[in-house]
Amino acid sequence: MRTFCATVAFLLALCLGCAGPGAPEAAVNRAMAQEAATPEIAPVSESGGLAFSTPRPSQTEPPLVEVPEESEEALPWTYPISREILDDEQDVLRLVNANNLLDKDYPGEDMLVEVTVRKANSNEMLARAVASEALQAMFDAADEDGLKLYLYSAYRNYRSQEVIHYNRVEAMGYDDGLVQVAGGSEHQTGLAFDVISYAWIGSRFNEDFADTPEGQWMAENCTRFGFIIRYPEGKQDITGIEYEPWHLRYVGVEVATYMTEKGLTLEEFTVEWRNAVFDYEMQSQQSMSIDSF
Repeated sequence: MRTFCATVAFLLALCLGCAGPGAPEAAVNRAMAQEAATPEIAPVSESGGLAFSTPRPSQTEPPLVEVPEESEEALPWTYPISREILDDEQDVLRLVNANNLLDKDYPGEDMLVEVTVRKANSNEMLARAVASEALQAMFDAADEDGLKLYLYSAYRNYRSQEVIHYNRVEAMGYDDGLVQVAGGSEHQTGLAFDVISYAWIGSRFNEDFADTPEGQWMAENCTRFGFIIRYPEGKQDITGIEYEPWHLRYVGVEVATYMTEKGLTLEEFTVEWRNAVFDYEMQSQQSMSIDSF
């Protein structure tokens, strides 16, 4: 810019015929001095406003503080039964009663296998494979202890339960609630068994079976194989069914052990574990909300 102005001043001096030696040089010097005294004009942006360059940051500015990423560490699960078991991929924890009915086709014929343990009659008996295997192991253990158990009944389909309930109501003249309606029977799950001793074959079942050696052995040992006494003594107000010491339900070893130690029915256990899952998820959401601030 300065060189351009000096050149123009020199040419003007020549054209105007400035007299005297050194006149052109003097003109150039005056032009350069004038340019130096003129303030530099700020550039103009394409939009017509002044274009300002970004100022250099001060060397005394505080360093940037890194914001920690959201914590991915989950809250500890403290309920005695693991989440993996409660996820229940095999559906062995399903609660079945008059208020929690099964579909007509549950669990599906492809889910059932023939039970091969010692039976109280010649009828074909079916069950879910996981329950059948556990029942066989329990029968084998009882044999080793010198006791012989007999399977009286196992899987019962929806239609069979419908007939049994109808006959009960016809005989009583009313529904006393002691025989489950169709869809409300544990036997339809393929996870429930009525197990008795030889002496009780042909007898009418009642709570006195609990006093037999076989009944006592089952009460003391069934949890080792994943079974519970589904309708325990003193819990009729919860289960809706009188004490049945012969009626076993498979839920898995961990759950059976926990329920028996705590004296819980399946109804009570279901409420407890569902509340535990709900509370855990609520606390996890609250923790994530706090961490996001």
